[in-house]
Amino acid sequence: MIALAPQPAVTNQPRSIADLIKSVSASRLGTWQRCRLQFFFRYVEGIKKPATPALHIGSTVHTVLQQWNLARWRKAVLDNAALREVFLQAWTSQAGGATRGGGTGIRVPYPGLQLVRAEVPG
Repeated sequence: MIALAPQPAVTNQPRSIADLIKSVSASRLGTWQRCRLQFFFRYVEGIKKPATPALHIGSTVHTVLQQWNLARWRKAVLDNAALREVFLQAWTSQAGGATRGGGTGIRVPYPGLQLVRAEVPG
């Protein structure tokens, strides 16, 4: 069976040369020197590679731990129910708006929530 590869996510509208000249970064110049076609796709057309599963999980856990630390610094209480809600919101936002049991096939991993609970005391 032959299947089509998933289309990369387009994040930006195509940019003009004038927009690209306004700000120049070392990574942008490095991409230009390394591969001009990659530069065109990334910076002119705005095409990005989709996030890997590891990046998705890491970003979600990072968001949860960040919210936990903010609550701790503010001397606020972040109980397990609130922590779970932060996790679910971060997971769905990282998944591009997929919901639990939604049409994209992305399921919310409750074992992933256990990882967060293991790192967050109380």
